[in-house]
Amino acid sequence: MKPGKTIGEFVREVLAIDTPEKAKSFFEAHCAELAELFCETPKDATTAARCNIGWCFGEGMTKERRAMWREVCDAVHPFLGAMVEDLTAEEAIRAGIEEGRRINARSRTRLRERPVYYVLDEQGHPRPQPDLGVSGPWFEKSANRVLERTDLGQLGLVSTVFLGIDHNLSGEGKPILWETMVFGGPWDGEQWRATSEIRARARHRLTVKRLSKLPIRAAEQLAVEDE
Repeated sequence: MKPGKTIGEFVREVLAIDTPEKAKSFFEAHCAELAELFCETPKDATTAARCNIGWCFGEGMTKERRAMWREVCDAVHPFLGAMVEDLTAEEAIRAGIEEGRRINARSRTRLRERPVYYVLDEQGHPRPQPDLGVSGPWFEKSANRVLERTDLGQLGLVSTVFLGIDHNLSGEGKPILWETMVFGGPWDGEQWRATSEIRARARHRLTVKRLSKLPIRAAEQLAVEDE
């Protein structure tokens, strides 16, 4: 979803789509949007788009519309699955509770086995450092962590840093150790995290590029509307 778009707005867009042609167009646009703004690979974007659309299955979507989305893009609900048949409220709640328990159990196990704290070595590669006596002082020096800072004035400050703490709470995949965040302006508070310095720097450049295209007047108007 684009910065500024709410979950409710996204759900309403999906629920309003009533033909396979419109669904296909929406899915392709959403994949492109996710690939540009949030996801590290096209495959990640496709998976996320299917889940985002599938989530709407549980928001009152009819059986026929769910079938349409499954046909168009293999969309499935993250924990209710394909929802070929309608579920009662009790069935949906029970499925959600069971999935939550499974996720928590998997996450606790994996997180216990993963390093949490990292520092960068002389080549700039992240290395686990469980000794807080070492990682703590290293972390306190901002020069060790700041990759890029770009001040765009009224459009905001774009900052990309090495986090030093793995933010991948799922316990699956690579550690998430970099973050790009916008302070001030129309995208204030927007953030993107990455698993490598290369991707973090690419996200920084893309964010600066997209923000720089916003007219100052438009940014001021957005700020007024947000108040």
